[in-house]
Amino acid sequence: MKRDATNYAMVGAFVIAMAAALLLALFQLTGRGKATDTYFADFRNTTGIKSGSVVTFEGHEIGRVGEIGVDQTSGRTIYRVALRVQRGWRIPADSKVRRTSSGLLAPMVVDIKTGESGNVLPPGATLAVEDSPSVMDAVADVAGKLSEMTEREFEPLLKRLGDRIDRVGDTLETALPEVLKESNATLARMNNVTRLLERALRDENQQHLSRALANTQMTTENLLDISQDLKQTRASLDKLLNESNALIDDNGRDLRASVQEIQQALRRINGILHQFENTGRNMSEFSREIRENPSSLIRSSPPMDPSRAQGQ
Repeated sequence: MKRDATNYAMVGAFVIAMAAALLLALFQLTGRGKATDTYFADFRNTTGIKSGSVVTFEGHEIGRVGEIGVDQTSGRTIYRVALRVQRGWRIPADSKVRRTSSGLLAPMVVDIKTGESGNVLPPGATLAVEDSPSVMDAVADVAGKLSEMTEREFEPLLKRLGDRIDRVGDTLETALPEVLKESNATLARMNNVTRLLERALRDENQQHLSRALANTQMTTENLLDISQDLKQTRASLDKLLNESNALIDDNGRDLRASVQEIQQALRRINGILHQFENTGRNMSEFSREIRENPSSLIRSSPPMDPSRAQGQ
């Protein structure tokens, strides 16, 4: 019996010691076991802030939120929040306090934004509050604006869109039979064209087409041969012209002499032709005189001897 009582006593002492250690650990985690200085901040909205919330200094945890008092004597509600920070922590006089959170689902904390003043606030001082809406407030504000935008703009837009869709549906319902009729006619014409193509692509037509292509190829080859012959003929003519030019260049002096002799002969021939022309005119005059006076042949005196004419 004494041994059982001793065991029970030891177990109880162990449980009490573990409970005390747990309470001590919780006390240390909440920051209440450390020496702190108390500062105050007057908030108009403490959404997300409660006793025990974390107090940070530029993001670094330095304490916890203490009691939250309410003051309604000035005609509006002011929440006086006690900030218990580590003792000896230097807070510049122009520092400001704000509610913030590190993420959408992160808990709200009270963050002290440090100032640039060289003076330090004494414990018990009241810090200036900077209004900064929380993420949830911003989300709620955005949601409200979206809701208002939906009511003012999206709903009329959707209504107009629905009306236009209805009009388009009515138009399609009216025009669809005619479109189907034209489509059927187009399909019928395409079927006719397909049958014509099938007829054109029969074996006998393909043979005719093959022969025509073969004849075309032969004609092309013949034209190529003719073109080659013409090229050869042109080359021969060019050679002949070159030889003629060379021959003319070699016999140029003889040709010029021949041309001069021909010119002299032509001048002599021109003189003879001139004499013939004068003789013809004389003969014409003589014939006219004979026709007019045939007796002139009998009455005319003989021509004078040139020697007598000179003696007289």
